[in-house]
Amino acid sequence: MAQSITLTASMRSNLASLKSIQTQMDSTQEKLSTGKKVNSAIDNASSYYQSRALTNRASDLDALLDSMGQGIQTIQAANEGIEAVTSYVEQLKSVAESAYALDPTAEGYDNSIASYQKQFDSIMNEINKLVSDASYQGVNLLKGGKLTVTFNETRSNKFDIQGEDIVTNMGINKAADWAYVCLLY
Repeated sequence: MAQSITLTASMRSNLASLKSIQTQMDSTQEKLSTGKKVNSAIDNASSYYQSRALTNRASDLDALLDSMGQGIQTIQAANEGIEAVTSYVEQLKSVAESAYALDPTAEGYDNSIASYQKQFDSIMNEINKLVSDASYQGVNLLKGGKLTVTFNETRSNKFDIQGEDIVTNMGINKAADWAYVCLLY
């Protein structure tokens, strides 16, 4: 036979109070663990949805900031590449001037010109490697790549940077037949 437990009115009131206190403690514990004042629409619907909207906007702005940072890194990679190419172009100029200054009638002229051509071509190979390596996250502005940086969530405010193939635009080719060219001048 089952026994029934009877509760007095004051016991029922105390039990209800304990349940209410436990619910409040659970809610407080959740707020403490998440750091949020409102964790669900049940707590406060308008505050909850306003919080969600602001959190989403913050995420969008954070993504835009990250995109801008990536754009800056891409431009810095291109700038460092240009600075390195500039120093190599100065070396090319020096080699070409040295070759041009040779006396075509001097003994060993052909070997000297060939040596300068080899140096020149070696430097051009280094320039080509350097330009190929001057990319950031797959965008190489020195080889004609395009970079787009967005400044707002609707993507209506953006900045496009179109790179150029600087090796082609420099107009410097590998040494061909310098002995013939130097004899003409």
